[in-house]
Amino acid sequence: MCSSKQLVLLSDKVLINKLQCGEGNAFNMLYAGYWQKLFVFVCGIVHDRAAAQDIVQDVFVSLWLRRQEVNVNGSLHNYLHTAVRYRALSYLSANMRQSQQLQQLVTGCRLHNLIMEKQSAQELQAIINHQLKRLPARMKEVFLLSRQECLSHKEISEMLNISGATVKKQIGYALKVLRGPLNEYLNAG
Repeated sequence: MCSSKQLVLLSDKVLINKLQCGEGNAFNMLYAGYWQKLFVFVCGIVHDRAAAQDIVQDVFVSLWLRRQEVNVNGSLHNYLHTAVRYRALSYLSANMRQSQQLQQLVTGCRLHNLIMEKQSAQELQAIINHQLKRLPARMKEVFLLSRQECLSHKEISEMLNISGATVKKQIGYALKVLRGPLNEYLNAG
């Protein structure tokens, strides 16, 4: 006889398998079963209903778009909570930076420097984007999960079903590839 936790894990696995096969009904069931709980959870972090809605929506859109690659080891509940938590924290971080920049503009202290920094940031981002395109697909995915999604090595290894050592090695190599052009840019200025 299965415990209720085992039944939930079993039904999660069945839904994920159906989702990976592109069955819209499986996605609808996941959405209906988890959206409200995730929304309430994110509202508690960001304290903004519209932003919380966007964050949860983004996670579900990402889940659908990456459905064939999704590898949930354990509970789907934990997987989705981790995803929305990191998106919520990224949102807060971006809002904090934006708020600080607006405050500097209001006081007029650094308008010129801010424009120059933005231009430099755009140039740096262009260099990074160019170098990222040159990385092998799996290495790029590991690096972006680490740097953009702020996932730990352990979370990445579980998500992609690879060893922690492989994650570390992939990130290290990606950083090595990025360092050369970035150092050239920074030393040229």
